Amino acid sequence: MPIKPILQRILHNGGGLRLIRWQNGSRNRILTYHNFHSVGTEDFEKQCEHFRHDYNPVSLDEVAAFVRHGKALPRNSVAVTVDDGYRDFYLYAYPVLKRYSIPATVFLMTDFLDCRAWPWWDQLRYAFFHTPLNSVSLRIAEGRQMPHRLLDPASREMAFEETVEALKSVPNSDRLAFIADLPEAFQVNMPADPPPGLEPMTWDEVREMALNGISFGPHTKSHPILASLESEEQLREEIEGSKLRVQEELGRAPAHFCYPNGRRVDIDERVRSAVERAGFLTALSTESGWNEAGSDPYLLKRLSMKPSLSTFFFRQQLAGFRVK
Repeated sequence: MPIKPILQRILHNGGGLRLIRWQNGSRNRILTYHNFHSVGTEDFEKQCEHFRHDYNPVSLDEVAAFVRHGKALPRNSVAVTVDDGYRDFYLYAYPVLKRYSIPATVFLMTDFLDCRAWPWWDQLRYAFFHTPLNSVSLRIAEGRQMPHRLLDPASREMAFEETVEALKSVPNSDRLAFIADLPEAFQVNMPADPPPGLEPMTWDEVREMALNGISFGPHTKSHPILASLESEEQLREEIEGSKLRVQEELGRAPAHFCYPNGRRVDIDERVRSAVERAGFLTALSTESGWNEAGSDPYLLKRLSMKPSLSTFFFRQQLAGFRVK
């Protein structure tokens, strides 16, 4: 039998994961999800059942007290967070979390909920998969061309992923100009509203969930990579403007912020300081790892999760072990 299945059997049936979970019990885990679908509801329910059976779900307020003041958390604490504000959370994840009494925090792109714009990466994917062209040559930045062959779904997906990554490294104004030029570059009619399955939740749905164990925080207005913003005014508007929108809709100031993209390279000292000045208790990155008492509250780490993860991988990552 190959070594990987043997290790998995030992971990899951021989008590290995219990030992690893015990060793990491004093650390805090923050999980991050993005999308949910009807076909994955049963899988997410199994994950929530595991949270309740082997872990202690906590809120971000409790995590803030832990990292900032050393207030003890229950062993094997886990906080659930969700980025962006897609309506599929309301339809498929929220009912499960409510059933299991698991708190969660959803970070909202406020322009998305205000129907001012749908996410730029969704627009880009739409262009790649609806263009009649079988090849494109994209000018991402000054002097940089990216040619792509679009012969089948696999090549379109690869081209999309490469372009997304390239756009993350350019100034925000260049990315906005590139997205605005999608209809011409791809010879495609871009819908004004997101296609079915990619809609935002509504503010009424946000208010309903806020009464039933779900917390909300800002994820900026339009999801720029904050370090790529050219001016302090833009930076302040994305951070403080999104905070104000959530406060206007819910009647109270949100305590927690989530950085778009959230890699360490995306969070320079200028960005971190702007978030701290805005009055948040914590700010969450996408850097992978654990949080402990004394961790920087404005650079909290998270573990990336999906409802579709295999049971083996999900439980291993949550406990703190991965089989390569």
